[in-house]
Amino acid sequence: MLHAMKNEIQSTIAPYIGAIVDDVVTLGRQELALLKSEAREELDKVRRAAWSFAFAVGLGTASTLLFSMALVTALTQYVPEVPVWGWYLVVAGVVSLAGFIFLRRAKVLASSVAMPTQNKDSKKENSLWKQHDA
Repeated sequence: MLHAMKNEIQSTIAPYIGAIVDDVVTLGRQELALLKSEAREELDKVRRAAWSFAFAVGLGTASTLLFSMALVTALTQYVPEVPVWGWYLVVAGVVSLAGFIFLRRAKVLASSVAMPTQNKDSKKENSLWKQHDA
């Protein structure tokens, strides 16, 4: 009799446990798909920003080169005592210093970038569960 009741309970509970396990697996897969989707979106933003940055660097390099040559020409005309190569050296030093300063600033800004580990909805749901459990 006891054995029969035990089998009956197990046979009625087993489908529910199986359904719960299936739901947990489905939820895990959905969370993973959502995380992948968000990561792809962020990667696409980074890719577009990188191309824009590359074009900006190219144009900036060209304009800096032209500006430097014009500046050296002007300085040579206004202060002829310093040889042309000296003015190129001075201008190159100033441009290099400015580049170094901007590179340091970019490094600091880039170190603060982080990939999301959890989406907003999951965080909200987790906080509601924590409040419910408390």
